[in-house]
Amino acid sequence: MTIPPPYIARNRVTALLQEGGLEMHYQPIVGLKSGNVIKVEALARLRDGNCLLMPGEFLPALSGETLLELYSKGLEQALRQRTAWVGQGVTLGLSINLPPEALGDDRYYEATCAALAANRCPPATLTLELLESGEVPEGSIAIAMRKFKALGVQLAEDDLGAGYSSLTRLRQFPFDWIKLDRGIVRLADGDKTEALRFIFLLTRLGHGLGKQVVVEGVESADLLEAVRLLGVDAAQGYGIARPMPAGDVMPWLRKQTERRDSGHPSTSLGRQACLLMFEEQLHLMAGSVSRGNEQPPRRMSLQVDNLKAELDAISDPNGDCARETKALLHAAISQGINSPEYRQARRDLVAMI
Repeated sequence: MTIPPPYIARNRVTALLQEGGLEMHYQPIVGLKSGNVIKVEALARLRDGNCLLMPGEFLPALSGETLLELYSKGLEQALRQRTAWVGQGVTLGLSINLPPEALGDDRYYEATCAALAANRCPPATLTLELLESGEVPEGSIAIAMRKFKALGVQLAEDDLGAGYSSLTRLRQFPFDWIKLDRGIVRLADGDKTEALRFIFLLTRLGHGLGKQVVVEGVESADLLEAVRLLGVDAAQGYGIARPMPAGDVMPWLRKQTERRDSGHPSTSLGRQACLLMFEEQLHLMAGSVSRGNEQPPRRMSLQVDNLKAELDAISDPNGDCARETKALLHAAISQGINSPEYRQARRDLVAMI
């Protein structure tokens, strides 16, 4: 009788997990206000001889008891490693994924309590990241989340922007952090303006609800600068560091220099982020002009003149696109920032910066 391949896969994964094959890797998360690493995300890997299995290769084979075992062992290993780093003088927060099944199974809560106690870890240093799932009733989700919050851990909604229901959950449940879906960040490979606008608006939404915001999938220095300028709280991605074994974290940290704010954007994407912020001020001005008594073009002109020096510094540090800057301001005053003339002037300026 031939054994179905999925059964073989499940047995193999279970055996690796039970025989000590679990290896947690760690990806740094940088606070964009301080420039320092504030926490690491612990990510599961399974060692199979010389091969290191990624989550996509073994998670589909796990369910029920084996998924709980993965979470319990992964959390225990990660907290034990954090304790070792504290002993070396480095205090980092720790973030780890909490399966959706955990919100309907009290054993995950019990495993979390036990791991925190065993490693004498302050609960507030642990962040549990939750993906949305339609498998657990909302009432059960709320009860489970209240228990975790009462324990003192932080909660993060993972992959915000991946679906409408995640926005609904953000309003309903007590998250401390939100993580923007990397699919939004990947838009920067195409329409950079729309990608930055999505990041900016979702960051404002999160801040308005009292949450801190992390952007995942930051894979370049220019995108890192842009999200910092847009007010994002923290970032992670290959542009900062890839996930690494525990033994590589301390050497990596020792090599890092503090990421300081230079005061002006130094990359094209950073300048586009500042241009977006400038346009937000224009939108506010347009609203105030519409409520004023002066003629809109004159009043708008006076206010825009006050921002011209700022725009020059953002988009034209070397004075190379004075014509495009002037055309943009003229279109804003005479035609409005939603006009075709303004959009064309904006495209011309972005092409130069």
